[in-house]
Amino acid sequence: MRILKRVIDRTGDWLKASRAPFFLDVVLCVCVGAAAAWYEAARFDGWGLAACLAGVVLLNAGTNLANDYYDHLSGADGANPNPTPFSGGSRAIQE
Repeated sequence: MRILKRVIDRTGDWLKASRAPFFLDVVLCVCVGAAAAWYEAARFDGWGLAACLAGVVLLNAGTNLANDYYDHLSGADGANPNPTPFSGGSRAIQE
């Protein structure tokens, strides 16, 4: 049971660090593009959509993690006294 709790805690840490709430932006963009393609071509490729969604979410997570890491190294996040969800990173490294 303790192992499961540790896994859940660490998963939460990774989701916080990757700024998961902002994945909605890229997911909505892909869905709008898929809807437009379906409207124009009258075709739908579910596997292609799933692969595209997975790709953009992973790219977004990687970008957010790299940005937080390099902001921490440069001191940019630490120099921000009033972090917001849009400025100051996830603060996962600083905590």
